[in-house]
Amino acid sequence: MGKLLGKTVDWYCKDCDKHEVWDPMVAALKIRCSDCLKKEHESNYSRIAEYRESNASKVMQRIGFPINLTGYTWDDYKLSNGNQFSVPLKIDDAIMSGKSIFLHSENSGVGKTRSACASVHKVLVEHPSIPEERFKFITERKFVERHNGLWQNEKKSFLDEFYGIRTLIIDELGWVMDRDKNVVVNLLFERYENNRQTIITTHLSPESLAKMFGNSIYSRYREAIWISFKGKDMRAK
Repeated sequence: MGKLLGKTVDWYCKDCDKHEVWDPMVAALKIRCSDCLKKEHESNYSRIAEYRESNASKVMQRIGFPINLTGYTWDDYKLSNGNQFSVPLKIDDAIMSGKSIFLHSENSGVGKTRSACASVHKVLVEHPSIPEERFKFITERKFVERHNGLWQNEKKSFLDEFYGIRTLIIDELGWVMDRDKNVVVNLLFERYENNRQTIITTHLSPESLAKMFGNSIYSRYREAIWISFKGKDMRAK
């Protein structure tokens, strides 16, 4: 029982007879009760998860991952080194923690970028309430090229997008030319200051990161989650 316009009335969900709705606005609008809305949301999330699972390539291409990597998921992907079966869980948990992540290896082709792609896809399937728009992928080289190709009055909106995206995946950090280092330093600095998650694949060790981008960047990102990859170049097989 409740009061609407001074009168005592009964409010019931329009879709069931079991739940009373006590909020006057809810009753006036004749919408579903919280239990029925929860069931509807769960059904919608289930459909989203199914779509993302069966359309992995399309989903990951929208985020920006290269076409040749977007079909990879943890279900059919094996790392190059047999002792790395804990890596998927580490990356998945790290993404959900919101902390920045460095996927590091001295060798190329050991699965850093593929692992990032597979982990982001897994998170999107298992957590369908997370929007795809939370993630964006770009290589360091392409970021610098796009930045340098803009007119000065175009750069602010471009940088605001990359400074502000909730989770940015930067691939192959550490190959930038000396003249362009400040563009990358500013990106890393602004994302840290804005409390944004950055997932980085790189050949740089923590010490090499400090040497290349300075102690200021190293000091901020040494608290990130560092996951090392070992093994031989899978592309050479």
